[in-house]
Amino acid sequence: MRRFDRIVNKKESWGRFTVKMALTTALIVGSGAMFFSRFTFAYDPQQVISIKGYSFYLIDRGDKSMEKGKLYAFHPKVIPGIYTPEHRLVKYLRGVPSDQVEINLKEQVKVNGEIVAVGLVHADKLGRSRSSFIGKGTLGPNAYWFMGDAPLSFDSRYWGTVTKEQIIGRSYPLF
Repeated sequence: MRRFDRIVNKKESWGRFTVKMALTTALIVGSGAMFFSRFTFAYDPQQVISIKGYSFYLIDRGDKSMEKGKLYAFHPKVIPGIYTPEHRLVKYLRGVPSDQVEINLKEQVKVNGEIVAVGLVHADKLGRSRSSFIGKGTLGPNAYWFMGDAPLSFDSRYWGTVTKEQIIGRSYPLF
């Protein structure tokens, strides 16, 4: 017990205390600045979320290596009344350059023959007929196809591809 009393009651000069506090503060602020220079957070405020079970994400702006099946944050194309240049979306990468993408008469969205989604529930929101989305094509050299995993996701089937320049970084769901 005596030893504890000596630690607690130890007198320290204000100068020494100030130096220690300044170093501690600099370490905390510097660590935070380093973290936020690479990472940021995103929140999906929509009532109908596009990634099941998650609304908060950590975005790694330093990781733009494109890997199918992984989550990425990106700036969508501007759609008046829906998306502005400031919007950020988080979706799964489903198609990469040279992949075959098809939306058939059954409203199945396929990438390289694999069904990745079904339905065109938001066609009316864009003022287009469902049949206007039907087609097949090959993704170009700087074209990426993104999809949510919720049935009501508003994704590439409606607004097309995303370019590498629109990518913010790899996303990790938090909760």
